[in-house]
Amino acid sequence: MKKLVLLALAGGVLASCSKDTSEDEVSSYQVPVEVNSNKTELANRISYFDEQINLSGKRGAQSATLTKKAEIESIVLDGFHLSATGVDSRNSNGYARTFLSFHTRGEEYGGELLVLDHSDPNHPTILQSLVDHDADYNDITIGQNYVRVWIAGDRSVDASGYSNTNGAVASKYWLNGNKSFDVDPRWEEAPVLGYSGNSMTRVPNAGTACSSKAETWITSGSNGEVRVLKACDVDGNAPLHQRIVDNAKHFDFDPNSKTGVLLRGLTDSTCAIDVYDLTSRYNFTTYTLPYDVTYLGKNGVKVEGNYVYLALGDDGVVKVDATNGNVVNTFKYSGGDGYANAVATSSANLYIANGSDGLIVIDKNNFTFKGRYAGSGSCNFVDALDGYVYLANGDTGGFILLKED
Repeated sequence: MKKLVLLALAGGVLASCSKDTSEDEVSSYQVPVEVNSNKTELANRISYFDEQINLSGKRGAQSATLTKKAEIESIVLDGFHLSATGVDSRNSNGYARTFLSFHTRGEEYGGELLVLDHSDPNHPTILQSLVDHDADYNDITIGQNYVRVWIAGDRSVDASGYSNTNGAVASKYWLNGNKSFDVDPRWEEAPVLGYSGNSMTRVPNAGTACSSKAETWITSGSNGEVRVLKACDVDGNAPLHQRIVDNAKHFDFDPNSKTGVLLRGLTDSTCAIDVYDLTSRYNFTTYTLPYDVTYLGKNGVKVEGNYVYLALGDDGVVKVDATNGNVVNTFKYSGGDGYANAVATSSANLYIANGSDGLIVIDKNNFTFKGRYAGSGSCNFVDALDGYVYLANGDTGGFILLKED
């Protein structure tokens, strides 16, 4: 069961299938993962479309159109229907891969990672499924050149025996030459402070000792932290940067402006953004905003240049100038009961994963409403890449791929 008790927590330990260290440093727990590469079984989960979406609720002439290209059904694991939670998609070194994360809603545990080949972006195929019976997967990021996949989530303390966490974990899986998992995948895992890992973000060219110079930024929620590790090493090394944060939500950065932003909750009516200048490592400036965060649930962050877009639950989406903390614009969908969970941007549009309301599309510059696409589930997360929009759409909607027209 997911614990709701408060504990005094100390620093992290590592559980690993690839290291031989003393029992007082490392748990002997082995993650109960299963890898499925059966092409027929996996193909049965995906349906293809070429269906233009008429965005509902538009005001005036429709100025955004989308075409539905594919939908992937979520699975039932140990009697519980998994819910799609996160997406990371990339084209690199001749490979096109999309990784999807799923978790169990409620008090039980169960997670899945799906590996997609999107070489033909209009017709992606499922290469693999990895399921974990004791963990929820909340956010995912792909390492440089698909060497590793990082996941933020939470694991059953009753099953794992971890003593320094209420459940939050940062996990790392190695990928093989096909940019997928081995049958018996190599993994490492660091329990972190808090009940749940909320976000996992890879920052390249950060100047670490890794050959890629990359860092991994991890946030965990209630009674949690923000922790920065070398992206090539999750095990036992002292964090490059660590702050105990009562309600750390999500971190994102822009590689061009070298700006990173951490969103965290303060009170029932206020939150804060910590704006990091990544050229001077871990120096940050804090700005307080008159909005609250969602206590249980996502609050996604998107940094673009010197601006940051914040998904603030029932307060909608807020655009902030990261150089001075000024609120530039706000948008709140008034046609339903959903919460703003995450945001993504394209050249012209801002996409909002708005929970039970589905996907909300607004103009990125002036925040005018363009329309809504309501799938059958609850829209938890959205990503956009190269003219395609990726929706993690909960337990009944699964994963949906849309093309911008």
